[in-house]
Amino acid sequence: MTDEIKYLINQVYEKQLLLKETEFKFLQSQMNPHFLFNTLITIGYKARLSKDETIYKMVTSLTELLQAGIYTNSRAKVHIRQELEFIEFYLYLQKMRFEDKLEYIIHVSDESILDLLIPKLSIEPLVENAVVHGLEEKMGKGTVELNIYMENESVYIDVTDDGAGFESSNINLDNCETISMRKKGHNSIGLINTHKRIRLIYGEPYGIRIESRINKGSKVTVHIPADRSEIINV
Repeated sequence: MTDEIKYLINQVYEKQLLLKETEFKFLQSQMNPHFLFNTLITIGYKARLSKDETIYKMVTSLTELLQAGIYTNSRAKVHIRQELEFIEFYLYLQKMRFEDKLEYIIHVSDESILDLLIPKLSIEPLVENAVVHGLEEKMGKGTVELNIYMENESVYIDVTDDGAGFESSNINLDNCETISMRKKGHNSIGLINTHKRIRLIYGEPYGIRIESRINKGSKVTVHIPADRSEIINV
């Protein structure tokens, strides 16, 4: 019985240690983003004092993207113009990386569309997908084009690239098990998550459509309603 009591005491003790360790790791994860942001802000400040506007703008763009990604829940919405700001931060950083290899074009058919709402960070991951999995694999110069337009109280956002492309005939974003986009390193997580978020918020008629041809490029179209509701949980 003595051995059994010792065993139970040790088990309780180990569980308490595990709980404390978990709590510590949770608190540590909460502090890390603040440390990262403060460090980036400091780097940006020093860059500006040194009159290095390129480094300052790069650090500022990265900080904005990180903040947008970390402090976002699945139902958060922003104006389309703010989503475009996140996209331009990302494309600016990639342009600095790739220089003349990357070109990008953003076209909005009507400025009033920018005042409508969209799930936060629902387009930026698609642009990122186009650059990383489309243009990085392409030899020579590549272009990402963003086209935003409205038809019959629906908003459409086309993200088009002239990169490597992939086989899209057997893609079903509603069934993750049938997706074959991981072949050749293509990552579909951003597409799947965005599609599911749009369906969760707006319902089944909306979501993402994909067209792609190997060595020709890809086109991802986001379809959402013209959302004029109040911003919540941003």
